[in-house]
Amino acid sequence: MVPKLLRFLGKKPVIQIACGDSHSLVLTDSHDVYSWGRVFEGQLGISENVTICTKPTYARHLFNNPIKYIAVGAFYSLAINENVCSNIGKIIWVKEKLD
Repeated sequence: MVPKLLRFLGKKPVIQIACGDSHSLVLTDSHDVYSWGRVFEGQLGISENVTICTKPTYARHLFNNPIKYIAVGAFYSLAINENVCSNIGKIIWVKEKLD
C-alpha cells in the first residue's frame, strides 16, 4: 500500500487519523470529523441507505461540537470533545466531564 493525498480536504490540516476494520476517520485542526469506508453498522454516521462511502464525508451531526479526539474499532466510531462522548452511529451524551 502506498500513502495517498486526500485532495478533497484541500489545505485542511489533519491532526488525527483512526482506522477500523473497513472504515476510517480523520480529525482536522478545525475539529471537524470526516469518515469513509463500509457503512453496514452505521459507524460512519451518514445515511442508512449507503453501504459503502468511497469519499471522506463530513460528519454533519457533530457540527458545533468541537471534537478533540477520535477512535474506532472494528464496527464502531467514537468522537470525544470536552464534555461529550459521541458514538458516531448513535449519539450518547455523557453527563460528567471526561478527563
